[in-house]
Amino acid sequence: MNYFHEDLGEKNQGETIEVSVPTAGFVRLLDQDNYRLFRIRKHHQYNGGPVKETGIQLRIPARGHWHVIVEMPGLTPDACEQIEVFTVTEGA
Repeated sequence: MNYFHEDLGEKNQGETIEVSVPTAGFVRLLDQDNYRLFRIRKHHQYNGGPVKETGIQLRIPARGHWHVIVEMPGLTPDACEQIEVFTVTEGA
C-alpha cells in the first residue's frame, strides 16, 4: 500500500492541523496505537476522510503522539512532495 506518512510527534488536545493535498485523496489522523494497527492492516480508528484538492483541517482530539496518513490514487514521489502538513496558529 502506497501512502504518505507524517509523524506529528506530541500534540495537545484542541490543536488544529491542516493537510494540503495536490489532488483528491483520503486523509487519516491516527494516534500511535491506531497507526500501528494501520501499518499491519488491522481495523483502526481515525479522524478525517475523503478530501478534495484544497485539503482539510483536523482538530487533535486528545493529547498524545499523532500521525497523518494520506492516500491518493497513483501516489508518486512528486505528489508526496506537494503534500503539506502544518499546525494552524490560532488568530493567523
